[in-house]
Amino acid sequence: MSPSDEVISGSVAITEADLTRGVTEGSALYRGRWIYLGLSSVVLAIAVATGSIVWSQANLPAFTFMVVFYLLLLVGPRLSAGKLFRALVKAGDSQVLYRFDAAGVTIRAAGVTTTFAYRLLSQFREGEATLLLTTNAGSTTIIPKRAFSPPDLDRVRALLSVEVKRASARGLARPVRLVIFWLALVFAFVVVWQFLNARPR
Repeated sequence: MSPSDEVISGSVAITEADLTRGVTEGSALYRGRWIYLGLSSVVLAIAVATGSIVWSQANLPAFTFMVVFYLLLLVGPRLSAGKLFRALVKAGDSQVLYRFDAAGVTIRAAGVTTTFAYRLLSQFREGEATLLLTTNAGSTTIIPKRAFSPPDLDRVRALLSVEVKRASARGLARPVRLVIFWLALVFAFVVVWQFLNARPR
């Protein structure tokens, strides 16, 4: 069979866990959340130990904001995945079929078939459990790797590598920028906390 005639098909019953992994792997913010939480905990622990932060009622709004933000980092992927999964099940079926050929990608879910050419994909990213296809419009399709046998998964990788720009080249730079941003955010939080404690009462 020539490459132009190659057809790779796979199917899977999508679970909420599949979508949670996809949401996490598709977001640099979520992928690095444990690093951010760890760094923030270290910075705050040092600030408390050195007396830079002293609890007071004036600090309650800032403290509440930080706690809610961290909680959203932890539960955000599951909330997003749950919404996607409920919409899929409500549409009729969680079984999804994928087809890759020379013309493009075809996805059939809940009785609806969507086909798009490779030229409409801006990039693809491979995570530990999913393949993520991003269109030029910015929407991302989550494809669990377990939908394909190991040989077919290798063929999908090879096809996508030829047809679509891979996102791995940006995989290191973006988390580094986010870590720097996160440290700056924590530092700003500490400064605001000190300011609130320094206000005359």
